[in-house]
Amino acid sequence: MKRALICLLIYSSTLFAFEQSFIFHGKKDGPLWSIQVPKNQTNSLTLKIQALPTPTKGTKDSLGNVCEFIPVGHNKILIELGTKDLNTGLYFDRTIIDNIAINEESQEKILKVVPNNREMTLDIISISWDYTCNYHLENTKGFDKFHRSYSQYCPWDQVWPDDCVAFKLQYQ
Repeated sequence: MKRALICLLIYSSTLFAFEQSFIFHGKKDGPLWSIQVPKNQTNSLTLKIQALPTPTKGTKDSLGNVCEFIPVGHNKILIELGTKDLNTGLYFDRTIIDNIAINEESQEKILKVVPNNREMTLDIISISWDYTCNYHLENTKGFDKFHRSYSQYCPWDQVWPDDCVAFKLQYQ
């Protein structure tokens, strides 16, 4: 699993600040990315996501895999994140940040952290988009909110394994 660099800023108290852009293919299982959270992180993490334009064909994703398809026309993304207790392997807290339009930032979300200086990670658990729903609404005859598959694809579906999406994660 790829590890990211962390920037620690020291003021009168320790402030943990992080910002990184990501490109990921869709994935059906396991976290897409994890970073260890400092043991001295207190109470919570404040998170913000900015959706970025779809990467072009030939761009490498954050794990070194090539985005092989022409970008598709999604307008919004949804990202599920969680703080995982490494002692138990269970998520201590999870949140979903959704309706993030391309080139816009989400509202801030708070994730609780494991108390008592235990080891934990911040995981990007999954990424979904509105493209599948929009595709079916435009291209599948008779596909509307009454169609039997509507709730499977609308408003969100996980990003397809062969496609890439990009976003920036900020937390402190």
